[in-house]
Order: sequence, then structure tokens, then C-alpha cells
Amino acid sequence: MPKPQRKVSHFRRILETNSSSLSKVSSKNLIKFVYNNTDSYDRTPMVFVTAKVKGKYIEGFNINYLKEFFVQRLLLEKNIRNLKYYDNYKHSFRRYKINMMNKVESVVYETDEMRRDRREQTKL
Repeated sequence: MPKPQRKVSHFRRILETNSSSLSKVSSKNLIKFVYNNTDSYDRTPMVFVTAKVKGKYIEGFNINYLKEFFVQRLLLEKNIRNLKYYDNYKHSFRRYKINMMNKVESVVYETDEMRRDRREQTKL
């Protein structure tokens, strides 16, 4: 049996979560949900969505398997179809069946730029 990947907690970077539906989810969205699969190691994935096949599944990178540096890099990528640093995040790529997803929430994630701007504003 393969060794499960180490999960990384990013809860300090989550600024806000909003209840959402799967019909509103599109590419480049960051979502979190409860996944009801008994074989799944991560039952509450936070996924940077790259593709959505209507009615079947969602593909994306589970950022719970990425260190903060690589999450920042992924969120700054311009072209989802041709990722510049794909080798750094390919181990976190997952496909999730839509019929096993519950409690979908959109996530507002604090990037380094947002954090820098917030700190500069508080200094003023």
C-alpha cells in the first residue's frame, strides 16, 4: 500500500469562505468541500480547480498536499493549460467525482501580495 502524502494546513491563509454550488465553480477557483469516499485520505480537500467535466468530476490541485511556497506559485500561474512549474505540483493533482462532493465552499485565500498590502495599510 502506498504511503499517504503529508498534508499541510493552510487555515491561517483563509480569509473567507462562502457557501457555493457546483454550478458556480469554474477554472481558477479555489474551493473546499467534504468528500464522501471511503478510500480517500483527505476527506476535506481544498482544490485549485483546473477543469470541470459537467456532471462527472472536477480536476485540480489539492493544495493540502503543497507547501506554502508552491501554493503561492500555483496561484500566480497565468496559463492553466501550460503550467510553468507543473513538476512542483503534479503530485497534488486529483480528480474528484461530483456525486461524492458535499458542502462546497468558495475560498478567499490570502496571497503574499495581499498580506503585504494589508500590512502596509495598517502602518498608515
